[in-house]
Amino acid sequence: MNTDKTGLILWRSTTSSRAEAKVCSWQAVTEQDLETNIWRAYIRHLPEGERISSREMFRARGDAELWCRAEIGQRCQVVRFAYRMERPKLSAELRRKILNTLRRYNTLTTQALVVETLREWGLTRARILLASEEYRDWPEEWLSEEPGHYLWLTLNEMDYSTSHNRVSRGTIALDYPQVRQHASRWVEQLAPMPFYETIYAYCIAAYNWLETCDLQPFLRNAKSERDAIKVCLDKWKLDLDVY
Repeated sequence: MNTDKTGLILWRSTTSSRAEAKVCSWQAVTEQDLETNIWRAYIRHLPEGERISSREMFRARGDAELWCRAEIGQRCQVVRFAYRMERPKLSAELRRKILNTLRRYNTLTTQALVVETLREWGLTRARILLASEEYRDWPEEWLSEEPGHYLWLTLNEMDYSTSHNRVSRGTIALDYPQVRQHASRWVEQLAPMPFYETIYAYCIAAYNWLETCDLQPFLRNAKSERDAIKVCLDKWKLDLDVY
Protein backbone atom coordinates (compact mmCIF):
# COMPACT_ATOMS: atom_id res chain seq x y z
CA MET A 1 0.00 0.00 0.00
CA ASN A 2 1.37 3.42 -0.97
CA THR A 3 0.51 6.60 0.89
CA ASP A 4 -0.09 9.73 -1.10
CA LYS A 5 2.12 12.58 0.10
CA THR A 6 -0.90 14.33 1.58
CA GLY A 7 -1.42 11.39 3.91
CA LEU A 8 -5.09 11.25 2.95
CA ILE A 9 -5.24 8.91 -0.08
CA LEU A 10 -4.10 5.32 0.34
CA TRP A 11 -3.40 3.36 -2.84
CA ARG A 12 -3.64 -0.43 -2.78
CA SER A 13 -2.08 -2.49 -5.57
CA THR A 14 -4.49 -5.29 -6.52
CA THR A 15 -2.11 -6.52 -9.25
CA SER A 16 1.12 -5.19 -10.75
CA SER A 17 -0.97 -3.41 -13.38
CA ARG A 18 -3.88 -2.16 -11.29
CA ALA A 19 -4.20 0.00 -8.19
CA GLU A 20 -7.21 1.45 -6.42
CA ALA A 21 -8.02 3.79 -3.57
CA LYS A 22 -11.13 4.88 -1.69
CA VAL A 23 -11.55 8.33 -0.20
CA CYS A 24 -14.68 10.16 0.89
CA SER A 25 -17.41 8.50 -1.21
CA TRP A 26 -15.20 7.97 -4.27
CA GLN A 27 -13.18 5.07 -5.62
CA ALA A 28 -10.12 5.81 -7.75
CA VAL A 29 -8.66 3.21 -10.12
CA THR A 30 -5.53 3.19 -12.28
CA GLU A 31 -4.97 0.40 -14.82
CA GLN A 32 -2.04 -0.38 -17.10
CA ASP A 33 -2.31 -1.78 -20.62
CA LEU A 34 0.31 -4.52 -20.54
CA GLU A 35 0.89 -4.36 -24.30
CA THR A 36 1.56 -0.63 -24.51
CA ASN A 37 2.52 0.03 -20.85
CA ILE A 38 0.15 3.01 -20.93
CA TRP A 39 -1.90 3.80 -17.80
CA ARG A 40 -5.58 4.76 -17.76
CA ALA A 41 -7.53 6.14 -14.83
CA TYR A 42 -11.09 6.62 -13.69
CA ILE A 43 -13.03 7.57 -10.56
CA ARG A 44 -16.39 6.19 -9.46
CA HIS A 45 -18.93 7.64 -7.04
CA LEU A 46 -19.70 4.70 -4.76
CA PRO A 47 -23.26 5.57 -3.67
CA GLU A 48 -24.52 6.35 -7.19
CA GLY A 49 -22.14 4.35 -9.40
CA GLU A 50 -21.29 7.36 -11.60
CA ARG A 51 -17.99 6.74 -13.42
CA ILE A 52 -15.71 9.45 -14.79
CA SER A 53 -12.82 8.30 -16.99
CA SER A 54 -9.73 10.21 -18.01
CA ARG A 55 -9.67 11.23 -21.66
CA GLU A 56 -5.90 11.10 -21.69
CA MET A 57 -3.51 8.20 -21.14
CA PHE A 58 -0.45 8.28 -18.92
CA ARG A 59 3.05 6.90 -19.26
CA ALA A 60 3.52 6.57 -15.49
CA ARG A 61 1.24 5.26 -12.77
CA GLY A 62 2.01 8.29 -10.60
CA ASP A 63 0.59 10.63 -13.26
CA ALA A 64 -2.59 8.57 -13.40
CA GLU A 65 -2.90 8.77 -9.61
CA LEU A 66 -2.42 12.54 -9.73
CA TRP A 67 -5.30 12.79 -12.21
CA CYS A 68 -7.53 10.79 -9.85
CA ARG A 69 -6.60 12.99 -6.91
CA ALA A 70 -7.27 16.17 -8.86
CA GLU A 71 -10.66 14.90 -10.07
CA ILE A 72 -11.76 13.75 -6.61
CA GLY A 73 -10.41 17.00 -5.21
CA GLN A 74 -12.92 18.92 -7.31
CA ARG A 75 -15.70 16.94 -5.66
CA CYS A 76 -14.47 16.26 -2.13
CA GLN A 77 -13.40 19.25 -0.07
CA VAL A 78 -11.00 17.45 2.25
CA VAL A 79 -8.96 16.07 -0.66
CA ARG A 80 -8.72 19.43 -2.34
CA PHE A 81 -7.38 21.08 0.78
CA ALA A 82 -5.08 18.16 1.52
CA TYR A 83 -3.57 18.55 -1.92
CA ARG A 84 -2.62 22.12 -1.07
CA MET A 85 -1.59 21.47 2.50
CA GLU A 86 0.30 18.61 4.06
CA ARG A 87 -0.06 17.66 7.70
CA PRO A 88 0.59 20.73 9.85
CA LYS A 89 2.98 20.73 12.75
CA LEU A 90 1.21 19.36 15.80
CA SER A 91 0.61 21.78 18.65
CA ALA A 92 1.26 19.67 21.74
CA GLU A 93 -0.36 22.28 23.98
CA LEU A 94 -3.55 22.43 21.92
CA ARG A 95 -3.70 18.63 21.65
CA ARG A 96 -3.35 18.33 25.43
CA LYS A 97 -6.04 20.94 26.04
CA ILE A 98 -8.49 19.17 23.71
CA LEU A 99 -7.69 15.77 25.22
CA ASN A 100 -8.30 17.08 28.74
CA THR A 101 -11.68 18.39 27.60
CA LEU A 102 -12.63 15.02 26.10
CA ARG A 103 -11.67 13.28 29.34
CA ARG A 104 -14.04 15.39 31.43
CA TYR A 105 -17.05 13.45 30.14
CA ASN A 106 -18.01 9.81 30.47
CA THR A 107 -17.21 7.55 27.54
CA LEU A 108 -20.54 7.62 25.74
CA THR A 109 -20.92 11.37 26.17
CA THR A 110 -17.47 11.96 24.67
CA GLN A 111 -18.28 9.66 21.78
CA ALA A 112 -21.38 11.75 20.99
CA LEU A 113 -19.62 15.05 21.67
CA VAL A 114 -16.94 14.34 19.06
CA VAL A 115 -19.59 13.82 16.38
CA GLU A 116 -21.67 16.87 17.27
CA THR A 117 -18.59 19.10 17.54
CA LEU A 118 -17.42 18.10 14.06
CA ARG A 119 -20.90 18.63 12.61
CA GLU A 120 -21.21 22.09 14.12
CA TRP A 121 -17.63 22.93 13.17
CA GLY A 122 -18.31 21.87 9.59
CA LEU A 123 -21.38 24.09 9.33
CA THR A 124 -19.47 27.03 10.77
CA ARG A 125 -16.55 26.48 8.42
CA ALA A 126 -18.87 26.14 5.42
CA ARG A 127 -20.43 29.53 6.17
CA ILE A 128 -16.97 31.09 6.31
CA LEU A 129 -15.85 29.50 3.03
CA LEU A 130 -19.08 30.31 1.18
CA ALA A 131 -18.48 33.97 1.97
CA SER A 132 -15.26 33.88 -0.07
CA GLU A 133 -15.06 34.21 -3.85
CA GLU A 134 -13.27 30.89 -4.30
CA TYR A 135 -16.01 28.76 -2.72
CA ARG A 136 -19.10 30.79 -3.46
CA ASP A 137 -20.50 28.18 -5.87
CA TRP A 138 -19.61 25.10 -3.81
CA PRO A 139 -22.43 23.06 -2.24
CA GLU A 140 -22.60 23.79 1.47
CA GLU A 141 -22.95 20.06 2.17
CA TRP A 142 -19.52 19.34 0.67
CA LEU A 143 -17.83 22.12 2.57
CA SER A 144 -19.41 21.18 5.88
CA GLU A 145 -18.20 17.57 5.62
CA GLU A 146 -14.50 18.41 5.80
CA PRO A 147 -13.96 18.12 9.59
CA GLY A 148 -15.68 14.72 9.72
CA HIS A 149 -13.71 13.36 6.78
CA TYR A 150 -10.48 14.74 8.19
CA LEU A 151 -11.08 12.97 11.50
CA TRP A 152 -11.99 9.66 9.90
CA LEU A 153 -9.11 9.64 7.41
CA THR A 154 -6.65 10.58 10.15
CA LEU A 155 -7.86 7.99 12.65
CA ASN A 156 -8.05 5.34 9.96
CA GLU A 157 -4.28 5.61 9.45
CA MET A 158 -3.37 5.23 13.11
CA ASP A 159 -1.88 2.20 14.84
CA TYR A 160 -4.06 0.62 17.54
CA SER A 161 -1.92 -2.44 18.25
CA THR A 162 -0.24 -1.10 21.41
CA SER A 163 -2.01 -1.42 24.75
CA HIS A 164 -2.10 1.61 27.04
CA ASN A 165 -3.09 2.21 30.64
CA ARG A 166 -6.73 3.22 30.82
CA VAL A 167 -7.77 6.48 32.44
CA SER A 168 -10.79 6.58 34.70
CA ARG A 169 -13.86 7.77 32.86
CA GLY A 170 -14.99 11.35 33.29
CA THR A 171 -17.91 12.20 35.49
CA ILE A 172 -19.95 14.48 33.23
CA ALA A 173 -22.87 12.73 31.54
CA LEU A 174 -25.06 14.68 29.10
CA ASP A 175 -28.24 13.97 27.19
CA TYR A 176 -28.39 14.77 23.48
CA PRO A 177 -29.64 18.40 23.73
CA GLN A 178 -26.90 19.12 26.28
CA VAL A 179 -24.28 17.50 24.02
CA ARG A 180 -25.31 19.83 21.22
CA GLN A 181 -25.06 22.84 23.51
CA HIS A 182 -21.59 21.87 24.69
CA ALA A 183 -20.50 21.18 21.11
CA SER A 184 -21.75 24.58 19.97
CA ARG A 185 -19.87 26.37 22.75
CA TRP A 186 -16.71 24.40 21.99
CA VAL A 187 -16.86 25.27 18.29
CA GLU A 188 -17.08 28.95 19.24
CA GLN A 189 -13.61 28.48 20.72
CA LEU A 190 -12.18 26.27 17.97
CA ALA A 191 -13.50 27.94 14.81
CA PRO A 192 -11.50 31.21 15.09
CA MET A 193 -8.22 29.26 15.29
CA PRO A 194 -6.22 28.25 12.17
CA PHE A 195 -8.30 25.40 10.81
CA TYR A 196 -5.73 22.78 9.84
CA GLU A 197 -3.54 23.16 12.90
CA THR A 198 -6.65 22.94 15.07
CA ILE A 199 -8.41 20.03 13.35
CA TYR A 200 -5.17 18.05 13.28
CA ALA A 201 -4.63 18.58 17.01
CA TYR A 202 -8.29 17.61 17.56
CA CYS A 203 -7.83 14.38 15.59
CA ILE A 204 -4.68 13.40 17.47
CA ALA A 205 -6.40 14.18 20.79
CA ALA A 206 -9.31 11.95 19.75
CA TYR A 207 -6.80 9.21 18.90
CA ASN A 208 -5.13 9.59 22.30
CA TRP A 209 -8.53 9.48 23.97
CA LEU A 210 -9.36 6.23 22.17
CA GLU A 211 -6.06 4.75 23.30
CA THR A 212 -6.67 5.55 26.96
CA CYS A 213 -10.44 5.87 27.51
CA ASP A 214 -12.56 3.50 29.57
CA LEU A 215 -13.62 0.99 26.91
CA GLN A 216 -16.25 -0.77 29.03
CA PRO A 217 -19.25 0.61 27.08
CA PHE A 218 -17.74 -0.73 23.84
CA LEU A 219 -16.56 -4.08 25.23
CA ARG A 220 -20.15 -5.33 25.37
CA ASN A 221 -20.02 -5.75 21.59
CA ALA A 222 -16.34 -6.67 21.32
CA LYS A 223 -14.00 -9.52 22.22
CA SER A 224 -10.90 -7.43 22.95
CA GLU A 225 -9.73 -3.88 23.57
CA ARG A 226 -8.75 -3.54 19.94
CA ASP A 227 -12.21 -4.68 18.86
CA ALA A 228 -13.75 -2.20 21.31
CA ILE A 229 -11.81 0.65 19.69
CA LYS A 230 -13.12 -0.50 16.31
CA VAL A 231 -16.68 -0.42 17.68
CA CYS A 232 -16.21 3.25 18.58
CA LEU A 233 -14.55 4.05 15.25
CA ASP A 234 -17.34 2.37 13.33
CA LYS A 235 -19.92 4.35 15.31
CA TRP A 236 -18.13 7.60 14.47
CA LYS A 237 -17.92 6.58 10.82
CA LEU A 238 -21.64 5.79 10.73
CA ASP A 239 -22.72 8.94 12.58
CA LEU A 240 -20.49 11.21 10.48
CA ASP A 241 -21.50 9.43 7.26
CA VAL A 242 -17.93 9.22 5.96
CA TYR A 243 -16.18 6.67 3.79
